[in-house]
Parts: sequence; structure tokens; C-alpha cells
Amino acid sequence: DSDSDSDSDSDSDSDSDSERTTTPVAAWLR
Repeated sequence: DSDSDSDSDSDSDSDSDSERTTTPVAAWLR
């Protein structure tokens, strides 16, 4: 799902960390 939030994935360096943040964020975002 990280690909979907490409624009939100500002921390490209922290792929692992970003993935976890993207999961919860997408929950309330949708």
C-alpha cells in the first residue's frame, strides 16, 4: 500500500518505518 501513498511517503529513506505509518494513516484517511 506504500505505493498508493507515494506522495505521503515523504520519508523514502525509512521504508520500514514509513510502511507502518502508512497503514494507520490510510485507515482514517479513507
